[in-house]
Amino acid sequence: MQRIAVGTVLVSIVVMQLSFAVMHGFRNEVTSIVKNFNADIVIKRLSFNSTLENAPIENFPQIIETINQEKTIVRSFPLATKPGIINTGNEIEGVVLRGVNQDYDSNYFKHFIIEGTFIHFKSESPTKDIVISSFFANRLMLKIGDKLPVYFMQDTIRVKQFVVCGIYETGMEDLDTKFALCDIRHLQKVNYWQSNFASSILAETKPGGDNNKIKEEIQLQLGNDYSAQTLQEVYPQLFDWLSLVDTNAVIISVLMLIVSCISMITVLLIVILDKTQTIGTLKALGLSNGNTIRVFWYKSARIILRGIFWGNIVFLMIAFMQTQFHIIQLPKKDYYVSNVPIAINWAEVVIIDLGTLALCLLCMLLPVQIVSRVNTVKVLRFN
Repeated sequence: MQRIAVGTVLVSIVVMQLSFAVMHGFRNEVTSIVKNFNADIVIKRLSFNSTLENAPIENFPQIIETINQEKTIVRSFPLATKPGIINTGNEIEGVVLRGVNQDYDSNYFKHFIIEGTFIHFKSESPTKDIVISSFFANRLMLKIGDKLPVYFMQDTIRVKQFVVCGIYETGMEDLDTKFALCDIRHLQKVNYWQSNFASSILAETKPGGDNNKIKEEIQLQLGNDYSAQTLQEVYPQLFDWLSLVDTNAVIISVLMLIVSCISMITVLLIVILDKTQTIGTLKALGLSNGNTIRVFWYKSARIILRGIFWGNIVFLMIAFMQTQFHIIQLPKKDYYVSNVPIAINWAEVVIIDLGTLALCLLCMLLPVQIVSRVNTVKVLRFN
């Protein structure tokens, strides 16, 4: 029965630790994908335009200079968006071009590049390089070096010739089936914009900062003509899904704690009933009820500690195996990642261990009180 109790606590610890590690893993991976594709904060000009084309931000270098005054901002860069149509002769696909310049930190986006390279910017003229997703590459049968005409529907149909320099894959269908990246100067020319015009400005913040607070400070600086949004506001459905994962982890942990406590209470009751003669003998020899209760309480603590210790060992082994060898795979189109991500928060590991120990010991206070009700005379007379 004691081995069963140790095993129950062990399994509970493993499940709880894995639940929170997977929760943090999903949050980190999915947030990283969205952040690397965009940034922590998105600034747009307010307008009643509900299409993918935002009202242009005029003189974006001045806006960027204002934003960068915030100490929590690492860098800011302009972005232009323009819907178009890819026509390869055999296939036609709609696409949204995202125009960036040399200020865009390509090191983040390089994580998504599965073939080719990122855009090589030229200082004197716009580069024809374009980075498309694996979705477009497979759908239109494109490869690195292929020419890619994109048509823009305006007052007159305009066409821009690009050359595929890279193919990316984020695993997020909303991104892969919609966007391609190119030099911002192409989109500025298509829109008849000046070189200091952009659709939006993306700002990257320092890790650990409160993006909601930073967004509010930027909003105050820019005034009511602009709208600053965090990633959570830009992709609300995605972060609602992550919140659901968090809720599942908490529910699973609560259920496992209940199972551990019930198991420990059952085992302790069986041990007390089995040791009734010993309890009577100890009381007859002068051991007080308090000291007798303490003996069984300490015994329960040893069982719980053994379960917690071996549970952590098993959890760390599983986490190491999954991190190194990606044993448990996932369909990327459904979960945004190809395998179960693990992210260990050591402070949380300690809190779960101490919380389990404290709650189980607290639950032991009730069954150990049975010890004080053992009648020494009846026990010894029966024996």
